[in-house]
Amino acid sequence: MKYCIVSLKEVAEAGFNLSPRYWLKKKGGKVKEEIDYSILPEHMRDGMQRYVQYGVKPGDFLYLVLSNDFVHALGQADSINTARIVDYAKFLYLELPTACWGSREKVDAWIKLHADARKAANEAKEAQKGER
Repeated sequence: MKYCIVSLKEVAEAGFNLSPRYWLKKKGGKVKEEIDYSILPEHMRDGMQRYVQYGVKPGDFLYLVLSNDFVHALGQADSINTARIVDYAKFLYLELPTACWGSREKVDAWIKLHADARKAANEAKEAQKGER
């Protein structure tokens, strides 16, 4: 892996919204464009992907993980997720933009952002149907 040094100015200009994966790419590291969900348990990947890509509210466990509330997340975890809880921390830090995780407020805002976008898209579709 190629490491990079990021100035505080660069971080501030980015609005603190980007994952380390972005900085590696910006500094010339070879980084894949898409999010790698493979570190997560297989039965949790679809739920995480729906949340990240479409803002679909996840179940209680993922909601708490995304909210950075790992103590309470463990109370909702099955045995597989309990054993793999550190993988979630790695995944959040290395793969996701910080705008979609870190606090309940951020998670709720991510869900709302996508819900508003879906609503606008649906309204646009309905308007097109009405014009025909």
